[in-house]
This record gives sequence, C-alpha cells and structure tokens, in this order.
Amino acid sequence: MPTIKVPRAFYVKERQQVYTNWRQAFWRELLQNSVDAGAQRIEVNLQEKVVNEKYATTVSFLDDGPGMTRDVLERVYMTLGASEKGSWAAGGFGRARILTCFSHPQPDVSPGLAGEGEGGDI
Repeated sequence: MPTIKVPRAFYVKERQQVYTNWRQAFWRELLQNSVDAGAQRIEVNLQEKVVNEKYATTVSFLDDGPGMTRDVLERVYMTLGASEKGSWAAGGFGRARILTCFSHPQPDVSPGLAGEGEGGDI
C-alpha cells in the first residue's frame, strides 16, 4: 500500500504560521487535552537524551482521564484534520497534533505507536 509523505517544511511552516507563540501554545494544547478528557490528576515528565548528536527532550503528559483506544489513535489522531471532540471542547479540526507532535523530530504518539520520519526541526 502506498504511503503519503509530508515534507518536514510543511510541519514547520504550519506550526509557525498558525501559532504566533508556538512554544506557549504547545504547553497549552497538551494541558487542554488532559482537561478535555476530564482528568483530575495530571503529571508532566521531561526526559533529556542525545539523538543524532543533538540534545532532545521528550515531553509526556500522564493523566487519569479515560485515554484514547488504539482504534481512536489510529483512525482519528493519526489523521490530520480529524477530531471526535464535540463543541464542548477547545480547539478543532485536529490541527493541534501538528504543533504537539508531528512538527517535532521523531514523533512518538503513544507506547507502540510512533510516527516515522523526522518531523520538523525546532
């Protein structure tokens, strides 16, 4: 089956043009996802490592919300523009995942579900 390839320049341009302060928006979007899921407890972890001779930081948000099933991760999260959030939630059109995940080097969505490619340079 053929795959769709999206050049890293797309992700970087999208991140920079849609979000005037993308670093601030990055944290807001991840926190908002936990809030939208009804989480009462949110834990943020940062882990630094060296990747290809550059320092990289892995950011993990862990919460006690219901989470996404593997089906939702594959069918909705991995489809740009798709969303199952109703009008009750912030955001829309599934664009935030470009900011929070896909525009960064080596996106890792969830245990056992990582994106291929390099994403965008920061």
